[in-house]
Amino acid sequence: MRLIIIVLSAIFCNIVCGAPAIPLKPRGLPTKPSEDPFYIAPEGFESKSPGDVLKHREMNNSFGIVVIPEKIKSVHQFLVRSEDSFGEPIAAVTTIFEPYNADPTKLLSYQAAEDAANIDCSPSYAMQLGADADTILTAQIEQLLAQAGLNEGWYVVIPDHQGPKSTFVVGESAGHIVLDSIRATLRSGNITGIHEDAKVTLWGYSGGSFASGWAAQMHPTYASELKIVGAAYGGIVANISQVAEKNFGGPFTGFVMAAINGLANEYPKLDNLINEIGYKDKLDKFRKATQMCLIEELPYYAFDQVSEYVDGDKQYLLSLPIVKNITEKNTMIGSKYLPTIPLYFYQGKGDEIIPASGTDELHNDFCERGVDIDYHEDLLSEHIIQAVTGAGGAFNWMRDRLNGKPHTQGCNKEITASNAITPEGLSGLGDIFSGAILTLFQKPIGPYEDVL
Repeated sequence: MRLIIIVLSAIFCNIVCGAPAIPLKPRGLPTKPSEDPFYIAPEGFESKSPGDVLKHREMNNSFGIVVIPEKIKSVHQFLVRSEDSFGEPIAAVTTIFEPYNADPTKLLSYQAAEDAANIDCSPSYAMQLGADADTILTAQIEQLLAQAGLNEGWYVVIPDHQGPKSTFVVGESAGHIVLDSIRATLRSGNITGIHEDAKVTLWGYSGGSFASGWAAQMHPTYASELKIVGAAYGGIVANISQVAEKNFGGPFTGFVMAAINGLANEYPKLDNLINEIGYKDKLDKFRKATQMCLIEELPYYAFDQVSEYVDGDKQYLLSLPIVKNITEKNTMIGSKYLPTIPLYFYQGKGDEIIPASGTDELHNDFCERGVDIDYHEDLLSEHIIQAVTGAGGAFNWMRDRLNGKPHTQGCNKEITASNAITPEGLSGLGDIFSGAILTLFQKPIGPYEDVL
């Protein structure tokens, strides 16, 4: 918690203390994806290959943390040819960050938690200065974690992993988009300077864990040519039915409403089912989630019960054949897709949103099938705290993978009072927060000894 206060204090001081004297926001406001023609696929894009770049634009001086601009060497956005969960062509936007003094052999793919069924919550928009305030707690704040990679000299790519239909918790689609955004990034050497054979790691927490996990699982069959050397994810959405059952009717019902609408954006059968069984006078409220981002949807749906929308409880809803089929298809545990890269899991035992038992089950399932996993469980953290306290160990582990250090063979589970106080956690958190503070004071982003 003290580290969070330090970072927030740096933001406050930057704003009110007059240091440094540069504008705190860009001229004008960014265009929302729903109104931006850049997000529209060009005619004939279906004939392109997955990972092909359909459009490109440079986005320098547009990105920042809340109101503070980031000093990044270059930022590019690509519209990338990908596939939905049915194998049909789609086009998704991805954002590539090049730090000063970049190492063109290393790439971090960071999957931000969008947690909404609305394209106007996409990271490519939400990370920009001037984006709607209800995006701040997701992509903008998470940039502080992604920037740790930039300060190591790594390139960072942050995809809109929910795609043009905003398909929240749709696994195969998320996996395709993440992997195709990596393909596009590695093919962009003439624009970004990155090497085509760069090593790659995946990272994500909560909603970002879902996209990272599915990308790791689909990597061997969908994009085996990519040199992905490891994936770290925490607060893991391993079983969406379990998460829905835990949260529907409580303060985090908004997550569930966004997830159901996100699934309905992909699966017409689910969309039709909602129209059939939903109370007609409540359908507009139910669909309102497609017009909201995280900060707005949580209070709007807090403590709503399933019985307010359909004639039944949450067990009834989750047991319907269409719902059960779709949720099972998008559950990591027992999936036909199995990762072959080493993994790093981190989870708060007291997570009040995503049950730790789901991460335990995923760990056991993967271990029984031969996946190498370092699992770090934190006894004291809940969901939000673990996003911070678990990040240091994850970052340190990814750095080892990109630097070629051998990973631990087999499965290892370590239980500690806090993931922040392990040697690896302390080391990684120190790097994350020192880099974040330099960023908040608008220092150039890249390896410190070379850019200061």
